[in-house]
Amino acid sequence: MSDWQRVRIGDIAQIPQKQPIANPQAIELLRVRLYANGVERTGKYPRTTERGRPYFARSAGELLIGRQSFHNGGIGIVKEADNGLICSNAITSLVPNSRADRDYLFYILASPEFRKEIEKQIEGTAQAEISERKILSLELNLPPLSEQKKIAKILSGINLCISSTKRKLAKREIMLQSIIGRLFMMPQALGDVTGSHENDTPSVRRVPLREVCTVRQGLQIPISERSKTRGKGMLPYLTVAWINSNFSIEKAEYIDTPRSSVVLEEGEFVVARTGAVGRVFDGIRCVFHNNFFAVKCLPCINPNYLKHYLKSDALQNEMLERAGSTSIPDLNHGDFYSIEVPLHEPHNQKSIVAVIDSMESEICQIKKSIDTLQNLLIGVSSDLLSGRKRVSV
Repeated sequence: MSDWQRVRIGDIAQIPQKQPIANPQAIELLRVRLYANGVERTGKYPRTTERGRPYFARSAGELLIGRQSFHNGGIGIVKEADNGLICSNAITSLVPNSRADRDYLFYILASPEFRKEIEKQIEGTAQAEISERKILSLELNLPPLSEQKKIAKILSGINLCISSTKRKLAKREIMLQSIIGRLFMMPQALGDVTGSHENDTPSVRRVPLREVCTVRQGLQIPISERSKTRGKGMLPYLTVAWINSNFSIEKAEYIDTPRSSVVLEEGEFVVARTGAVGRVFDGIRCVFHNNFFAVKCLPCINPNYLKHYLKSDALQNEMLERAGSTSIPDLNHGDFYSIEVPLHEPHNQKSIVAVIDSMESEICQIKKSIDTLQNLLIGVSSDLLSGRKRVSV
């Protein structure tokens, strides 16, 4: 690494001259997304205030850095389509000089290693912030320009793969919801989706949930009876907090099951009735809070068929509407029981479940591919930006 240099950001980039906007209320705001996800439009416009906070126009190619709460902040490059849009003074713009490649500078500023250096410089408590002066004084590793460009090209290639795979994921998720809507709401579509036209007009009727399942509510167990560690005979306690942590078992509390607790039985699944209204969970045997309903299907309906229906966008929205628009939405027992379900014949329910399961499996594989690519980007970035691995130019 003898040809690498340790330089200040101010030696290789400058803050362009700022020209306050006379009428910012007419220009759309930009923001920098968290965790280096880039610059995006907000769809919002500044409000008129007595203080007249300054807003500045941003030009295509500028590197934007969010200075407030920077340890969770964002960084990105202004796209051509966003040229001339504005940001507040809480976002700093950098333009590299001839010594630095813009994309290389983006990647090294976005790296976890460099963020640790930035966190040491933030000031304030309620609104942590790093000053522009300190940003310019921070140091980083700078290889020769040709190597910078090669490193940036490699990392950009991985990023393009991630973006392409995310677009594929978004299309598949939209397609899934469209197919779910057709399968449940348009019985004649079953043959089109499955490729079987043995029954072009499958029999289906709409019935309330009370006719196809039983529902019971959980218990609110005192904090004094919960434990952070799992002992013999104890089960995890399903709460909204656990849902909000994406069901991370490390976040669970535990309940001693011999007491008169509500335990999720085999064949049951739970639906959140408050907080994360409509969220469906059937992962593991657990005790569940009274913020949930436990649902058990009668023989006339396939449990997976009902779960897919409740997880559909249409039913998620309906449950939210039934829960009300108060500060804490609450779906009561009667409103939940009266939700109507299109009841296909058992063999058609099975076909519908097979179609949706297949698409969900494909979506799951795409998500795993994204995770793999993101981990690859982290590892390759760390190696190349530190100089542990060199590239040939």
